[in-house]
Amino acid sequence: MALDAETAEFLSFKASLIIGAIGADGRPFATRGWGLTVTPGDEVHGRVLVPAEDAGALAHLAGGGRIAITGTDVPTLRSVQLKGRVAEFVACTDDDLRVHERHAEGFVSDVAMADHIPREHIALMRPTSVVTCTFTADEAFDQTPGPSAGARLLGPER
Repeated sequence: MALDAETAEFLSFKASLIIGAIGADGRPFATRGWGLTVTPGDEVHGRVLVPAEDAGALAHLAGGGRIAITGTDVPTLRSVQLKGRVAEFVACTDDDLRVHERHAEGFVSDVAMADHIPREHIALMRPTSVVTCTFTADEAFDQTPGPSAGARLLGPER
């Protein structure tokens, strides 16, 4: 089953992003993502933007470490999780930086509206700089709270 265009667009727009990862050495790591671009289709590739201050901790993932990226729409709690392998860390392109700005603005706005927290307080979470982590996803799951949580969207049948 392929990742459909609507799901790829949902993840690439302004979903709140949590990244969980395990390096080849077995060390786990988690951080917030600050922008995501995902290609739809049978081969799902992506670029997720991570805080530069976490780049050192994430570097042990390069060369095939496992990664899970969960994107959640703050107002509706719709959630999708991608699982796959890290390819490499690269410098941000101008397109990546535009994705980061759109994502950060959408995230701050959604959390301020949903949780009634002043925007300037949420904006303090924004990293001062980001790096790009490229990856290939081989599984996707619906993680929206409710009876369908955990349903496979992409990958081998259970």
